Amino acid sequence: NIIVTGYSGTSYLKGDYCTIKYNPGGGVIWGPVFYNGGGDDVAWGVAVDSGDNIIVTGSSYAGANLNWLTVKYNSGGGTLPGWPVVYDGPTHGSDAAMDVAVGSDEIIVTGYTCTNTDITTSDYLTIKYDTNGNEIWSATYDGIEGDRDNAHGVAVGSSIVVTGLSTIWHDYNVNGFKDAGEVNHDFYTIKYAPAPQVAVPALTPIGMITLAGLLIVVTASRIRKKK
Repeated sequence: NIIVTGYSGTSYLKGDYCTIKYNPGGGVIWGPVFYNGGGDDVAWGVAVDSGDNIIVTGSSYAGANLNWLTVKYNSGGGTLPGWPVVYDGPTHGSDAAMDVAVGSDEIIVTGYTCTNTDITTSDYLTIKYDTNGNEIWSATYDGIEGDRDNAHGVAVGSSIVVTGLSTIWHDYNVNGFKDAGEVNHDFYTIKYAPAPQVAVPALTPIGMITLAGLLIVVTASRIRKKK
């Protein structure tokens, strides 16, 4: 079967998550199923686990702030108990989940989190949840410019691979301020190997790939284990 997600709304900043399940021939099995997080809600990623449960992630406005919102449906489109789970970053700024992937006993969500109150900079953020939505660990990446670093995709196998865009340089004007018109981004991909549950940190970066020959130091990743 085929699962499609996104958003549907009737006016500006009035959208809801919208998810539809199709059969292989394109016929609708169920849906659309809407989820209203209370503001403007935009779904960006979807995954299906081994039990045919459907995990949808994206962003939801909470007042003036944008938060991650991840919801898990059963195979019939009903919201499972304990869901959704919400992430609001420490600056309570603009945080958006962009993709989700599942493993045998894990849900990995990636996106970005705002790192200052005026929402001009961001870091990669990846969170591992158990199948009930409890956070196990989170990891961030702050690029060499300390500017906008936004993860857009994640894949899970024997390792966890996250990819997106990272700011690698700015031109500066005569006053020493960044010139917004002169900025360059590269693809930036990180491969993580899940460590044993008892290990601290709970995640170990084991490799990375960048374009343009740029070398990123592994220790730029910050890792936090959820207690």
